[in-house]
Amino acid sequence: MNKNRDENRKHQREIHRRAQAGELPLPESIRWIREGFGMTPEYFCRCFGLTLEQLEVLESGAANDALDALRKVAKPFRFHISYAPENRPD
Repeated sequence: MNKNRDENRKHQREIHRRAQAGELPLPESIRWIREGFGMTPEYFCRCFGLTLEQLEVLESGAANDALDALRKVAKPFRFHISYAPENRPD
């Protein structure tokens, strides 16, 4: 991923905006966070103590028992794992 610092910051702001608006489904959020910080899958896994297989499962949406891994990823970004309404009221 070859983004410059300004592109990364813009991407990071968009991550926060989408998360606050409840517009960031879980599999997409992991990839967006990783890409927003310009991290390769290998580097991301090293930083958060994940295997590439775990990351693939998380990013594909196939994870069911991955709460501990999700908490590892969320903690440095000061996010928490929670449910958000699928249909937000107007």
